[in-house]
Amino acid sequence: MKLVRLAAFALAALAASPSFASDGPKWSDWGDDLFTRAQAEQRFVILDLEAVWCHWCHVMEKTTYTNPEVRESLGAKYIPVRVDQDANPDLSSRYGDWGWPATIVFGPEGTEIAKIGGYIEPERMQALLRQSSTIPRPGRRSARPLR
Repeated sequence: MKLVRLAAFALAALAASPSFASDGPKWSDWGDDLFTRAQAEQRFVILDLEAVWCHWCHVMEKTTYTNPEVRESLGAKYIPVRVDQDANPDLSSRYGDWGWPATIVFGPEGTEIAKIGGYIEPERMQALLRQSSTIPRPGRRSARPLR
């Protein structure tokens, strides 16, 4: 009986986890075939590099990624990828200077289009998604707010 209660508790905790929230984007994994898929689907990739201990990562999850307009834009033109920076030291060292959360937008072929450090409010994220997907400029790096 204790095992059944433990399993029920574990499933409830998993369902309550932000990464499994039904009101946010469907996150993909960072992997070798990611950009092959992006090219085949002609979609951009947005990497949300987060940390479990990062307050602003959780705020962004609850405010930005649950915003209906952001979710619609992501679903239309992007493959959203979420990565825990602590579990991925190669990405963490590559983008750690940008702070947490770090948001990186890639073209379908893997070219970095934009890098933004820190919390991005929903309106600013909408502007980033619009700008990145309509006028891709390979190699562009932005640390300033998009308006």
